[in-house]
Amino acid sequence: MRRRHGGFGLMALLAVALLAGCASVAGPGGEPSGSPGGGTTGTLPPPCTGKSLGAVTAPVVTMRGSDANHDVGVPVGYVVEIQLDAQHTWQLDSVTPAGALTAVGAQGIVRDGACVWDFQVARAGDATVTFVGGALCARGQPCPAYAILAKFTIHGH
Repeated sequence: MRRRHGGFGLMALLAVALLAGCASVAGPGGEPSGSPGGGTTGTLPPPCTGKSLGAVTAPVVTMRGSDANHDVGVPVGYVVEIQLDAQHTWQLDSVTPAGALTAVGAQGIVRDGACVWDFQVARAGDATVTFVGGALCARGQPCPAYAILAKFTIHGH
């Protein structure tokens, strides 16, 4: 009887070679690469991209995502801060009516694990601030498509 050597070993070696070809290759900064265009994959983009309009006084009221669809009263001239979790992407959609709130301080910057926006109450009356959120996914990876609407009502008095 003739015994075959190397059949299983050759298959294992082939499997390892194929798997190695699928592994990501480190880019110049050590980050994984491998997208068709040579870009970076596997890294999360920032959940919000904004800027700071300068120093601002501490907010009188801080509203969070769990406060969406709730109303809050804030005296004219005082600052309200809205913080949304950094587990989603966030964009400021609208502030209505125009002139009811003034953007001050943080405008869509990441601070302490949240996307932060600050507004000073400019006049008495109701103002509505609306944000649109979505999935936060690694670049070059499949991503679910969904949208979140977060709406805050501020009663200036």
